[in-house]
Amino acid sequence: MGDTFFFLSKLAWWFIEPSNAVVFAIAIAIVLLFAGRVRTGRNVLLAVAIFVGALSLLPIPDIVVGTLEQRFPRPDPLPEKVDGIILLGGAQIPRMTEEYGTPALNGAANTVTTFLWLGRQYPDAKLVFTGGSGDPLERSLNEAETLRLFLIQQGFDANRVLYEKQSRNTYENAALSKSLADPRPGETWILVTQALHVPRSVGAFRKVGWDVTPYSEAYRYGRHIHFGPPANVREALAIFSTGVREWIGLLAYRVTGRSDAFLPSPR
Repeated sequence: MGDTFFFLSKLAWWFIEPSNAVVFAIAIAIVLLFAGRVRTGRNVLLAVAIFVGALSLLPIPDIVVGTLEQRFPRPDPLPEKVDGIILLGGAQIPRMTEEYGTPALNGAANTVTTFLWLGRQYPDAKLVFTGGSGDPLERSLNEAETLRLFLIQQGFDANRVLYEKQSRNTYENAALSKSLADPRPGETWILVTQALHVPRSVGAFRKVGWDVTPYSEAYRYGRHIHFGPPANVREALAIFSTGVREWIGLLAYRVTGRSDAFLPSPR
């Protein structure tokens, strides 16, 4: 069941991802125009133009993404005692790390630096990284090696971290890292991940019986919605796509029983 869910989720997203959907719609419009169905083809192109224009002129990406990013506030102040800290993968680029031999990180790199900072703040805390390969065609590549190399570069004891390398999605992150870390009832664990991803992550961890304290990083938007000049179309579409993917993920996790709530809330 796990393999089926993993592959179907990757395949389905490839078709419905907004950037791909725009390309598909334009291709369909061109076919319709050449087939003589000019009016229908023009309507499809008009719909694409309206959609892209709305993303650029209106704060739609802010709403789609910001609603999730602001769902869970950061712990303030931090707990006095922390038993463990978990870092979810997502900031690592395993293929580039393998090709160039140096740790490659993406725009969510501050999840990693925050994990490192918290590890120094709590020198006695157990540290766990969870992240295998989310690429169905490149199963041999995993994010753990990228993190290990980065920690070594930063002068941090990479051997202090427990590395979970088999997970392919957020639910497996939760289940497999719990087996690895063996948390005890009443312990305080901090979960570091991208702000957008916190609600689904918390839902998955609660489902496996692990109540964690999320620490959000890699925000894409501020606390308030802003109306302003036209945004970069490419960036607006990319951020909107990321947000849509997360909302679909929340729905899929609720429907398939990988979370007990569609939109988990703070306790």
